[in-house]
Amino acid sequence: LPIVVPIAAASQHEVALRADGSMAAVGYSNQYGDAVAPAGLSNAVLIAAGGSHSIALGHNAAPSVSSMGTWTYVNVDRSTQLPAPVDANNDPIQLYIKYPPSSGQLFQYESGLRGVPIVTSGTPVADPLRRVIYAPPPDSFDSVYGAFGYAASDGEVESRTASVTMQIFA
Repeated sequence: LPIVVPIAAASQHEVALRADGSMAAVGYSNQYGDAVAPAGLSNAVLIAAGGSHSIALGHNAAPSVSSMGTWTYVNVDRSTQLPAPVDANNDPIQLYIKYPPSSGQLFQYESGLRGVPIVTSGTPVADPLRRVIYAPPPDSFDSVYGAFGYAASDGEVESRTASVTMQIFA
C-alpha cells in the first residue's frame, strides 16, 4: 500500500485510509466476498470498520466561484448570470453578494426586471439561475465602472470572494 494513515479493523476485514484520502480494504467483509473499497473515494478524513460494514467520512471542501467581466451601455440595465459555482462534495450551494457595486446599483432578478435592490453585504442571490441586474449610474461610462463581489456557501464552508466588473460604453 502507498503511505497509509489510520487503520480500522473488524472481525474479518480491515480498512486503511491512504494519505490521498482514498481507502483500501482487505479481508472478508460479508456474504458477497472480499472487502472492497468504494471506487472514486478521494476525500475521506476518517474511517471505521465493524461487523460486515465499513464507513468513511469525507472532508467538506469549500465551494469555488469565478470572477467575470461583462458590459452594458450608458443608462441600460444589464441582466448578468453569475458563473456556476463548483463544489467537490456536490452540496446545495447558495450564492450571495459579498459587497455591492462600487458604482451603480444591483437588483435581484425578477422575471427579467429589477427586483429588490441589493444594498447590503451578505444578501443571498434569489434567482435559481444565479441572475442579478446591474443598473449603471445615470449618464456615466468608463472602461471599468462598476464592480461587485459574490461568494458561495454550502451552509458550512464559504468560497473565496469573486468579483464581477462592469464595463459601460457610451
